[in-house]
Amino acid sequence: LQGLGIGRVLLGRGTAYFSIYMVTGTLIALLIPWLFRLPQRGEWTDIMVLLVFFVIDCIFFTFTWSSLITRRETVFVLFLSISPICLFLTGFSWPQTAIPPFWQYVGYIFPSTFGCRAFINLNTAGGSLSLVAPEIKAMTIQTVIYYVFSSISIFIENKVIERKDKIE
Repeated sequence: LQGLGIGRVLLGRGTAYFSIYMVTGTLIALLIPWLFRLPQRGEWTDIMVLLVFFVIDCIFFTFTWSSLITRRETVFVLFLSISPICLFLTGFSWPQTAIPPFWQYVGYIFPSTFGCRAFINLNTAGGSLSLVAPEIKAMTIQTVIYYVFSSISIFIENKVIERKDKIE
């Protein structure tokens, strides 16, 4: 950190990731469906607003967990094992009303739960931002929580690195 502060480091890294993921997200959410003539009932501006909230939420979610994962190979195993679970928890492939309450609460941990629900309501059902306001509010709360957790995890990780350097 070198005296710059955790907030500045997080926001700097987050801005770099944000610029990359917004380009990718725009391609996936808007350009690909347009190229393949897939039906889109939502307004592109509403989809972009949702994408901003979702990308920021995902960035701080990954910052939180990145300090806990020490080996890069572990991420692939986690991704493969958790992806189907997250897909079911969104209510996309399994009715949300059929998901037990415990698993619904587990789904609240992941940004994809609220992001997918909001995207489906916007793009497939043709809703507006007012319809997905609860999901956007939930993603905002997640973003704040994950920002705090990522700040704490980076602070602890930095202290561990400093102690290792002193020991060596």
